[in-house]
Formats: sequence, structure tokens, C-alpha cells
Amino acid sequence: MRFDYKLAEIREEIEILKNTFDIVRLVEPIQRLVCDIHEDTIGYNEFNCHNAWEKEKRCQNCISVKALQDKQDYTKFEFVQNEIYFVIARFVKVDERELVLEMVIKVSQNILLRGDGYNEFVDRIIAF
Repeated sequence: MRFDYKLAEIREEIEILKNTFDIVRLVEPIQRLVCDIHEDTIGYNEFNCHNAWEKEKRCQNCISVKALQDKQDYTKFEFVQNEIYFVIARFVKVDERELVLEMVIKVSQNILLRGDGYNEFVDRIIAF
């Protein structure tokens, strides 16, 4: 698994990942900042990373902080109103700057049901 990128490479990787994921972004999770990738630098926008989940403060189970600290992938489900999102947080280095690449996909009913219509996913979540 690759985690060391140059700025142009991570920009290209993000564009490719956007073909699969609903949200792909770089974050600096300690400061809770979402990165803006410019032509030759990385800046930060005015939104905190937790704003995407309609939260006023850091997620209690912030997998991006864990990914940064442990330098490995973490996953979780995030619930916003009536929607479910699957989140992958991956440690990356971009020009020696340690960040986290977040990839998010909205979980639809099509994902939840098996071919025979049985909703094993929900049963397992309830049992957990």
C-alpha cells in the first residue's frame, strides 16, 4: 500500500478515487482542517473536517486521528440524519507532510441487501 506522494501525485490519486467515492479529501486531523490542494502547495479551507458530518466538534471516534497516529487504515460507518456513510481513513505523506486521505461512500439500499433480499448487514449491526 502506497502512502508517500508528491503533490502532483496525490492530486491525480484523488481525481481517480473520485470515480468510486462520493467524497475524497485530505485532512489534517489534529487541527481538524480540510486541505485545499493548489498548483504548488497545500492550504486549508475554512471548514473543519467534522462539519461534513453535521457535528460541532471532533468526532468522538475520529478514525483520521487514529490513522495519523498509527500510520495505518481505519474504517467506520458515519450516520447523518437518515443516511449511512462508509468512511476509510488512510495515512499519507505528501511532500513529507503527514496527512490523512479520507474516502467516503454513501451506503445505499442496494449495498445493504444480498441477492436474495436478506438484509444480513442490519442483523449483524443489531447483534453487535
